[in-house]
Amino acid sequence: MCCHNGKYWNFINNVWYNFGKGGNDLDSIVDIRAGDPGAFIQHLADNTNQLSDPFLRGISRATDAGLDPRPAIGAPVLNQAVSVGDTFFEEVDFIGAFGDTNWAAGWTAMSEYGIFGDLSVSAPGADIVIRDEDLIGGETYTWTANNTYILDGYVFLEEGGVLNIAPGTVIQGMSIPSTSDAASALIISRGAQIYAVGTAQSPIIFTSTLDDISIIDDVFPDDNSLWGGLVILGNAPGGFKNEAVEFNIEGIPTEAYGDKALYGGTDPMDNSGILKYISIRHGGNEIAPDNEINGLTLGAVGAGTEIDYVEVFANKDDGIELFGGTVNIKHAVVSFCGDEAFDYDQSWAGKGQFLFSINDVGYGERGYEIDGSEAPSLNPKTVPVFSNVTQIGTGSDSGTPNNDAFRMKSDGSGQFYNSIWTEFSGSAVRIDDQETYDRFAAGDIAFTNNVWFNFGDGGNDLNAIMDIRAGDMAAFIQHVADNGNLLIDPQLRGISRITDGGLDPRPAIGAPILNMGITVGDDFFEDVPYIGAFGAENWAFGWTALTDYGIFGDLQTTKVDYQTADNGLAIRVKNPVSQEGVLFLDLPESADVKMYVFDMTGRMVVARDFGFVGQGTQNLSFTTGQLESGLYVVIADTGVGAVSAKLTIVE
Repeated sequence: MCCHNGKYWNFINNVWYNFGKGGNDLDSIVDIRAGDPGAFIQHLADNTNQLSDPFLRGISRATDAGLDPRPAIGAPVLNQAVSVGDTFFEEVDFIGAFGDTNWAAGWTAMSEYGIFGDLSVSAPGADIVIRDEDLIGGETYTWTANNTYILDGYVFLEEGGVLNIAPGTVIQGMSIPSTSDAASALIISRGAQIYAVGTAQSPIIFTSTLDDISIIDDVFPDDNSLWGGLVILGNAPGGFKNEAVEFNIEGIPTEAYGDKALYGGTDPMDNSGILKYISIRHGGNEIAPDNEINGLTLGAVGAGTEIDYVEVFANKDDGIELFGGTVNIKHAVVSFCGDEAFDYDQSWAGKGQFLFSINDVGYGERGYEIDGSEAPSLNPKTVPVFSNVTQIGTGSDSGTPNNDAFRMKSDGSGQFYNSIWTEFSGSAVRIDDQETYDRFAAGDIAFTNNVWFNFGDGGNDLNAIMDIRAGDMAAFIQHVADNGNLLIDPQLRGISRITDGGLDPRPAIGAPILNMGITVGDDFFEDVPYIGAFGAENWAFGWTALTDYGIFGDLQTTKVDYQTADNGLAIRVKNPVSQEGVLFLDLPESADVKMYVFDMTGRMVVARDFGFVGQGTQNLSFTTGQLESGLYVVIADTGVGAVSAKLTIVE
């Protein structure tokens, strides 16, 4: 037996992952039956051996073309190899048998039997790496759905450039760029434009190279900071430090990128393009200690820009942050982010309608963080206006630090109508300082016709859930009480945060808030009868990561049969089913509930007594495995009426 460096056994710079015996604990997965186990474990630890996910693209063993043993593009192991110091060994950058190319594809039984998929053979043009030098100001570029575009480092589209992105296109950011940049991000500079226009059926997805969107469980809703994010910079005005007209965007050093990283100007109608049906996932790379990139950063973006149907999912930092500017936003979804859902400062002067956010249990901070001008003069004074917001916090009993619905500070302001805040562990509204309270006294901070429910800091007592640290607490409480704000249950259909299909942020059929909306009195805002981001329709279903990960349930689709009585009693049945049926019963009051299933001949085939069922939306399940495939009728008989729905059974 030959030895290397005087040792017969040597493990240097290897990756170990996911062992049945001990999982990923080094002491547990090593089985040294003679000698000194501690010395062996110390050898592994001292020689850059890692217990980490290698992010292999696919490890299927079936003939489903799901085996792809290459590391995902951007996986750290692609750039972590060390030299062996022997001329027999080719010098490569990657750890493992494969880098970007699967040399085993094409000539092996693995290929012949369809175990290797087509992706195991390099497909020219399928993955297009984009670096900063690939986008030039003044040029027009088009990205299409037949390719995947890989962002390597900070990629700027400079002044005069236009980027068109077709529906269904996937853009991935490298987790560890090959450049010296701290993250991978797409930055649209001042004077450039992005037209990323997806559809509800074919959204445009920004995510990490570690996320293969064809494999739903390769990354999870709690995986964040896997790349940077999307940044748009404009020429609209803002309230910047030192009365400046322009400012350097957070997180990107001016000394390295100069004017490309500046935002701000004098044109409130500046047009940076269109974002529509966009999903931004798993971002927020740390670029310095305690400094991460937001999912969507908008620096002085003008009102000529259209932002409608955008999602930020599982970002390490804020979901959407606005620095000055005048851009308006409709239909935005922010979920499972580590910091605020919405953060605005530097005199942002826009409007927002139909905004939804949800925190993971015990993870995340505020719904809103609001600052005003940073200019010494505290000008311009701007008053953003919002309507139809629904925000769900980390859980009223989670004890999460800083999980307030609002933190308003440093001359910040805003007016809020027809909105819902629920399940926050902290306060409803926190006002930090006198200059911000003065904005309230001037009428620039206002809450009208909103619903607050189930706060950890004070429950549902108005005096207890408000945190007014400067000014007159009683005057603020009186304002809330006098302007149609209510502390009542909004009766949301489901607020599950896991992949069980239990998130349904629509109010239950018959919930009072479906008919309590008021007019804002501004042409930007659609007049809708309901309070909150959703009425009877979930506009966020189908194109979002919340759908792809199964957090939204099937009931968001049209595969639901339902009937509603005049008193608000309603039945909804998920179709089709095979082994278990589920009926969702909206009860206007508690009642005894019996359920009957009839086949098409009128014969009763199932009877179930659910007993006394509480008021609100209840999920009631029953076994259907004994029934043959076909169409049935379900009747729910309650003390407040009877309702029926069709049920489809499949094998």
